[in-house]
Amino acid sequence: MPSKNSVKVYVDKAYYHLFNRGINKQNIFLEPEDFLKFIRIIANLLSEQKAIFNLTTLKFDIVLNDNKLKDLIRLLCYSLMPNHFHLLLQQKNPEDIIKLMQSASIAYTAYFNKKYNHIGPIFQGRYKAVRIASDEQLLMVSAYIHNNSNDLGISPKDYKWSSFLDYLYPSKKDWIKTEQILSFFNMNREEYGRFVISFKKEKYKPETLIDIED
Repeated sequence: MPSKNSVKVYVDKAYYHLFNRGINKQNIFLEPEDFLKFIRIIANLLSEQKAIFNLTTLKFDIVLNDNKLKDLIRLLCYSLMPNHFHLLLQQKNPEDIIKLMQSASIAYTAYFNKKYNHIGPIFQGRYKAVRIASDEQLLMVSAYIHNNSNDLGISPKDYKWSSFLDYLYPSKKDWIKTEQILSFFNMNREEYGRFVISFKKEKYKPETLIDIED
């Protein structure tokens, strides 16, 4: 019998809410540098450009990103908490998500283990994924993700480690795709901000949902 929130077959062009936590619910982001590292890993996989250190000039050169995932995955929202993370994204083809999460998990685990002299996995098994079934759920999940910082007693407006500020203000991050969500609010950033702040997190509980299986 499939485990709760375990997707066996992914669907092309579908939206998914992905989340995972540290093994035994332990923290996986211990310092600001750790949050930044995970964000940079995702950005390097999905951005149109990347920075490469030039040993001759001792500066970073900005070059086109040759990673194909940037053309296959659209990341709409994210939130990183000390012991877990949430991503809302759309994939172009079945199993694009698998490639993204494998790349990100391997890279971050290697970084974490080296930095903290840790051995073995840091995530609690395979990430969970809930397929988005409607526009209403898409908006609900985006608000749920951006409200996660409330659990730390921090307003979404004051939290550094989520995409909420990219929705409130124009952003140069080409790897965050805000237009899909904002289109439901006529591209009005303030209106979306009010929607998120007034959202009651209890309305959406991904741990109580079972994924659609094909």
